[in-house]
Amino acid sequence: MQNVTKYHQAFLKHRDLSTGIREALKYAFEMCDEDLCRAALPDNKGHIDRLSVMTAASGSCATLAHVRGNNLHVANVGDGAAVLGVVNPNGSVTARQLSRAHCIDNADEVHRIRTSHPTSETNVLRGGRLLGELYPLRAFGDVRFKWPLDLQKVVLEPLGSPAPPNLYTPPYLTVSPEVFYHKLTANDKFLVLATDGLWEWLDPDTVVRLVHDHALGTMTLQPYQPKSGTLLKQVMLDLRERKIGERSHKKPIDENCATHIIRHALGGISGGQSKQYERLIDILQIPPGRARNYRDDISVIVIHFNEKFLEDVEPSTAAPESIEAQAK
Repeated sequence: MQNVTKYHQAFLKHRDLSTGIREALKYAFEMCDEDLCRAALPDNKGHIDRLSVMTAASGSCATLAHVRGNNLHVANVGDGAAVLGVVNPNGSVTARQLSRAHCIDNADEVHRIRTSHPTSETNVLRGGRLLGELYPLRAFGDVRFKWPLDLQKVVLEPLGSPAPPNLYTPPYLTVSPEVFYHKLTANDKFLVLATDGLWEWLDPDTVVRLVHDHALGTMTLQPYQPKSGTLLKQVMLDLRERKIGERSHKKPIDENCATHIIRHALGGISGGQSKQYERLIDILQIPPGRARNYRDDISVIVIHFNEKFLEDVEPSTAAPESIEAQAK
């Protein structure tokens, strides 16, 4: 709470109340990281708080959504993602990406990193990772990639956390987010925020179809396996029901939409329900020490928008910003 109070005081002192959402989000990310890193520094008596150091030395990506009226801003740091589910006139759903992963696959990120350091530093990106170690190119914490070497020798090395090799011109890592803007319409049905652990298993199109199916009670992704001896007429009725979800009691078994996504991510989409559960049980029973070799942590948030509100909302008076506009 002390840091939150300081943040508000600093914001009111140094920022105009008319500051746009994009700038406010960027400032909030940077101040949060600054407080996180400052807490790990020695106090005026030279004492070091081990827990604070361990926290600052750890890293975290973040994806945040700010919704006000029909204005949606998404701030992203790292390799999480935000995906919008948009319903088309024919009733199908399309995925629209509202973030970009900050990793070696992002050419703009590679350019930003390389131009921020001398050309003589050929090992800034090595093996697809920052200084040969870190996969995300933006993150909270991870002070090993931010602090100068002399500070790391005082704070980190005594706790068994040596500086990465080839650390010459830190900081190499930033927490400054990219902020995307989108004006919501009645066709925008939901937003999925998820860590990279989900996207390693499912692509955005599959995720939005799962959410759409869950909301309507349809089952367009799960294979249909009629029982032996089922009449053709019953097969046709079953297929129609699966497509349009006309019976309310036929909704997917997961009450929670985010759980529905995770179950399909780990259990798969192919095969019958029993086979899916076998795969799900197998992967969830892997001991914590070994689980990291098979899957990353998965966090999912699904935000459903009020269609009636978006139909009736007054036209936004916010300054127009295209989806391509990003915070540098």
